[in-house]
Amino acid sequence: MNHIIDNEVLLRLPKVDLHCHLDGSIRPETMWDILEAEKANPFKDLEELKANVSVPLDCSGLVEYLKCFDYVLAHLQKPEYIKRIAYEIGQDAAGENVRRVELRFSPILHTAKGSTAEEITEAAIEGARESSLDNNISIGVIVCCIREKPPELSTKVAEIAAAYKGSGVSGMDLAGDEKNYLSGIHHEAFRIAHENGVNITVHAGEVMGPETIKYAIDVLGARRIGHGLNLRKDPAIMEEVRKKEIPLEMCLTSNVHTKAIDSFENHPLKYYLDSGVRVTINTDNRLMSDTDMTTEFRRANRYLKLGLDDFRKIILNGVEAAFMTDNEKNKLRLSVEDEMKQILNHNDETRSPNDEN
Repeated sequence: MNHIIDNEVLLRLPKVDLHCHLDGSIRPETMWDILEAEKANPFKDLEELKANVSVPLDCSGLVEYLKCFDYVLAHLQKPEYIKRIAYEIGQDAAGENVRRVELRFSPILHTAKGSTAEEITEAAIEGARESSLDNNISIGVIVCCIREKPPELSTKVAEIAAAYKGSGVSGMDLAGDEKNYLSGIHHEAFRIAHENGVNITVHAGEVMGPETIKYAIDVLGARRIGHGLNLRKDPAIMEEVRKKEIPLEMCLTSNVHTKAIDSFENHPLKYYLDSGVRVTINTDNRLMSDTDMTTEFRRANRYLKLGLDDFRKIILNGVEAAFMTDNEKNKLRLSVEDEMKQILNHNDETRSPNDEN
């Protein structure tokens, strides 16, 4: 049977992107404008810029990948830049029928030129709010603690998450170098977030073992896990994640770029899906990985042989995992199910008899 789904169908699928880094998803054209405004543009043209801030599929690994962030972050230090990027990500996502996108970033990384973390957070919220209204898309903002930073800065992020909860901030995350920095030093920040009812997701099990996933859930209070690639290395922890219905935010392209996975074909997403784990598909970094949700779905279809029924399950997993109110989630679920039903019915009607051979 031919498992390849037409790209137009993939584009039409209603999608949910729960793991999208704001500072990793800036348009190249916007980065160009910012560099020009900062009088710090070393590139002769847009193509040269793209070559320096996006990585090829044969990227050497995480170190090369993260160098792109260092360059971009150095110039994203004004609220107006953050607001514009948040708006444009929503605009781009809506163009490929993403119905919910959750933008994560660390406001403490954008204060080098005098803006407060609160001002930066408010800029992201305002950009997301305007884009939601203009582009008919639901957008949440997740603020990130960074493993490499002092724990008191994570406490600051937690206080921001609590202060803006229900006013634009949907949750809090822990990101950064999982291998060389312990999550435990940020425990106080997650205690504050948990006590204030903040939704929590944590990057875990991306390069380290499943014990980091268990710690994120049991100690930090994670309701979702970013990546979770190594979950399968401990069947007991994997069963716990399955039973607790903890969603995994999986990102195929960036996982291959960082060499967390050696190829698309060997990505564990399908294994987890078939095992009953709640997996979702996400972009991670649209700029660095030169990707979008349709590209991620296309790669899952071609390399993992996922079909429309698989995508329906994954998309609905994303709806259930979204950091939204019950009322918002119910509306989104009904809308997504209706769209998926139409797509599946149309696909059945147009399928050629040869497709079954």
